[in-house]
Order: sequence, then structure tokens, then C-alpha cells
Amino acid sequence: MSKPLPVPIIIMLVCSGLALSSYVVINQFFHISGLSVILPQSLGMLCSAMVMNLKEKRRLRFSLVVRNLPTGLVWSIANLALFISNGLIGMAASFPISQASIAIACVGSILIFKEKKSPKEWIGILAGMTVLMIGVGMISMLKP
Repeated sequence: MSKPLPVPIIIMLVCSGLALSSYVVINQFFHISGLSVILPQSLGMLCSAMVMNLKEKRRLRFSLVVRNLPTGLVWSIANLALFISNGLIGMAASFPISQASIAIACVGSILIFKEKKSPKEWIGILAGMTVLMIGVGMISMLKP
């Protein structure tokens, strides 16, 4: 049996969930278009990363930054697509659809990295993806 998560980790998960939600909702609330929000959010993320790095006792290594650049670039393309689609079809439809990529990423990463999963783990993964896709489908039916 696994141990319960420590309280600091639960707090971080709650904070990151609230931040991700507000990250999308604030733009819609203030009627800010997807393209005009990219620079301010990029600067905010850069500042946040610098503050997090200051807490570390180790120096930032350039080789690690370069190695993680492709991931950041791909994420930024997906992020831009999310904000553009928010303006086209609305946040209620675009955000859940963007989260459907979790299913692709989940299975893709398992296959690419050749991870071994037990039957019980596969059932959990497939059940979660099924619930996710049902939710996306139900939300897409609500939008005319």
C-alpha cells in the first residue's frame, strides 16, 4: 500500500491547479485575445522561473537549458493554439479539447519510453482516459 502524499506536495498541487485555471480564465474574464496575452505571460513565466532558480543552491547549467528548449518550444506552440482557439470557439469548448491531448501524451510516452505497465495500471490509465474523453465529448455537444 502506498503512503499518503505529504502536505507540502498537496499544497503545491492545489496551487498549481488554481494557477492553471486562472491562467486560462483571467484572459477570458478581461476579454484579452490570445495573441496579445503571449508576451505578458511569457515574461511572467520567465520571472517565475528565475525566482524558482534563485531558491536552488546549484547554478543554472546552460546545457540543461538547451536540452529543455525543444520541450518549451513545443509547449509554447500548443499554448498559442489554446489561446487562439479560446477566441474562436470559447474557453468552455477549447480548454477541455486541449486537455484531450493528455490521452495522446499518456499512451505516447508509455510506448516511446517502453514503460512496463501491469494490467491494473493499464486499467487505471484507460479508465482515466475514457472519463476524460467522455467529458470532452459531452462538453463539445453543449457548444452549438
